[in-house]
Amino acid sequence: AGAQIAVRDLRIDLEPLGAAQSRALLGNLLSIDNLPEDVRARIVERSDGNPFYLEEVLRSLIDCGQVVHEDGKWRATRAIVNANIPETLAGVLSARIDRLPDATKRVAQTAAVIGRVFMHRVLETVCHAAAPPERVDHIEPHLGTLALEQIVRERARVPEREYAFKHALTCEAAYGLLLRARRRELHVRAGLALEALFADRGDEFAPVLAHHFAEADDAKRALDYSRRAADNARKLYALL
Repeated sequence: AGAQIAVRDLRIDLEPLGAAQSRALLGNLLSIDNLPEDVRARIVERSDGNPFYLEEVLRSLIDCGQVVHEDGKWRATRAIVNANIPETLAGVLSARIDRLPDATKRVAQTAAVIGRVFMHRVLETVCHAAAPPERVDHIEPHLGTLALEQIVRERARVPEREYAFKHALTCEAAYGLLLRARRRELHVRAGLALEALFADRGDEFAPVLAHHFAEADDAKRALDYSRRAADNARKLYALL
């Protein structure tokens, strides 16, 4: 029988890719024979050795029609000469979110307010609760688009349909595009949705509810749920 070794708190620090490695990865991710050398060099330089940046930049070039798939291969279009290569990963992600159709973008930003991991029925409830100009009655097509774009992925089906942003930075980018007033409004709706959907699980959701109402500037509710969360933590600690 083989030996089993339990490894705890293992940390592996990954060094950034070198310039040559970044160039190789860029070509492996998507082979574009006619990609101008100056564009390739800018992408490699601004990636700072981050593979996720390289992947997201390529997706952005495709989204903008500057790279297209024709006759079984990828090629750069004339528009590539005007390609805007953001200097940071946050800039790349924000630009991708900003280019989504309006309703899909609203769904992504609402999901980001709920959290990196979000339940389908919570997102649906919050989207339905918006005023008519902002309301999204059917979120399925938009979740499908976000999944196709690899912005979110389905995480579980039971006991709840649950989704997650592919990367925490993508969630932060969607959240960061919201104005402060809009964030407050969405945090209010998220908190009220959780209260209504999980009325019998208030203790479990107390920390999350405290966060939403704090971000919504509802000091009384935030304090009440913070105290509830603290009481629950003390009770749990006493049992240990």
